[in-house]
Amino acid sequence: MSSTLTAEEVDELFYLLWPAITGDDASDDDAQRWHKQGFEFQALQGFPLGLVQGHGGPCGVLAAVQAEMLRLFLFVHHRDALSNSNTDLQQLIEQERLEEDETARRQLLAEAMASLLVQCVSDECVVRVVVQHTQKETATTYKEITVAVPPTQLHADTPPQELVKLMLREMPAFCSPDGVVSFTLSVLRTKGVTTIREEMDDPTNTLTGAFGHCTQELLNLLLTGKAVSNVFDGSVPMGDSGLFLHGVPQRARIGYLTQLEALCYCHVGSYYKSPQFPVWVLGSSSHFSVGFALDARVSDESASVQLFQRVQRVFKTFDPMETGFMEMASLSDSLKQLGVSSEILSNEYWMARLLARLEISSGAGIVLWDEYWKVISVLLHTNDFELALSG
Repeated sequence: MSSTLTAEEVDELFYLLWPAITGDDASDDDAQRWHKQGFEFQALQGFPLGLVQGHGGPCGVLAAVQAEMLRLFLFVHHRDALSNSNTDLQQLIEQERLEEDETARRQLLAEAMASLLVQCVSDECVVRVVVQHTQKETATTYKEITVAVPPTQLHADTPPQELVKLMLREMPAFCSPDGVVSFTLSVLRTKGVTTIREEMDDPTNTLTGAFGHCTQELLNLLLTGKAVSNVFDGSVPMGDSGLFLHGVPQRARIGYLTQLEALCYCHVGSYYKSPQFPVWVLGSSSHFSVGFALDARVSDESASVQLFQRVQRVFKTFDPMETGFMEMASLSDSLKQLGVSSEILSNEYWMARLLARLEISSGAGIVLWDEYWKVISVLLHTNDFELALSG
């Protein structure tokens, strides 16, 4: 089904995207650079799948699409070939004749864009594809085509073919100067403006910042389908205020690493550091790029590391300031989140022994992380209560 977005709907999208302007504000250089950026493949030999950025600002959108193209090409289309350790990227590119075949490259681009859109669908299970539609001597308008997505396709490795065909049919619009803006508006309409603002820590924020760069909310929306404001795992309560800082809710398909973590400005959680596939968007102080590995095992975590990350995530929900301790009153709730058996939790004698084992000797009513990990990891790993207490 196709329709034309109203002026009010377009303004709502641009008020969310740009800081304090509407989409037709020609005086804003940052917004105008976005309107000059389409999806275009680079012409250099050796890697024909590379997308070209001609103007500053929308690199976050380009990087997310680039990363999804690599995920599909390497770990969906050529999963079996990569299991052979002798296969390299150049062989796969030559096998698919990607340097000569523009149609094959556009097919992969359409699949990547469709895949990211499906990840953003709301409860309606509908993807909304927005493309610019300009008539001579009239103002710019945007056409929207809706495609229903079967619930069974929401978590599939590849997007529905009907949606891919639509993206291919509209590919000239996405390769035009307004292409990246059109795709971004498609993401926003598919997710819903109200839902996006609800997922952000500050609903008054916009999805671009200084110099037109993507904010963390927009990048997270593209990579995870959630417009959360942080890159740590899960949500963290802000003291006793009842408010939460929201991070990545589950292991992402594509990862994210940032220079800002090395500078101690943020903490990237394991959901981004160890994604489902070894492809990462890389953030620096002024640019987003993409890194990847051909060996799928690169992003795997051992069982012991997974247990550590799981226990640490739960502990941090009760230690949001990362002081290294939590109140004893939170012990039972933390054990429930970790899935400790109800037999233990309901036994007053066992819980009293556990409290006595974990509480620091001064009787301050707190448990330190090191002791918590030492005891609870054994309990989760062995389900042996006596062995855990003796640790």
